[in-house]
Amino acid sequence: MAPNHIDAGKLDERVKVLAFTEQSPGAWTWKQVRATWAKVELSTRHNVWSVHGIGATGVTMTMRRQDLRLANALEWRGQHCFVTAIEPMGRSHLTVSAALVALAQCEDKVAGIKFPASLTEKYLGHEQLEPYATNVLRHVLVTPKAIQLKPGQLVEVDGTAWPVTLAHTLDLWHNEYEIERTVDL
Repeated sequence: MAPNHIDAGKLDERVKVLAFTEQSPGAWTWKQVRATWAKVELSTRHNVWSVHGIGATGVTMTMRRQDLRLANALEWRGQHCFVTAIEPMGRSHLTVSAALVALAQCEDKVAGIKFPASLTEKYLGHEQLEPYATNVLRHVLVTPKAIQLKPGQLVEVDGTAWPVTLAHTLDLWHNEYEIERTVDL
């Protein structure tokens, strides 16, 4: 059973609380809304932050109760933290589970939008065709709910064009888009 309180001195790491905002028409970014103190512990297990991709290094944060939702993100020591669970801990604290992820800069030129997204691997396929071989690169692009992409669209991820093959949009807080490219070896 978790304790109902935590010593304030243990909340010794500065963490930024981020919200996804449109800073100008079509240009989205994660913006700091406040900073807070937290007790941060790296997890020994992977955090499954994407239903359709692979897990990432997990982190658990204990902080004072505040307005925090699964639509928010956190930044700790310069690393983007994708929030996966928020649980009350007693009357005055929260336990927050998150995945440490890297952000990719994305652009959909047809829709005229630029946005950051998390990228994870899905499956790496290989096909040996005579006389050459190809790799099928499959990734999952995880975006906040405000970003709407459609299968068949091209999205540039860190300067490389990827076609969107599948859209998974039923989650309340984010969307997952499968992207795929075939490259010659």
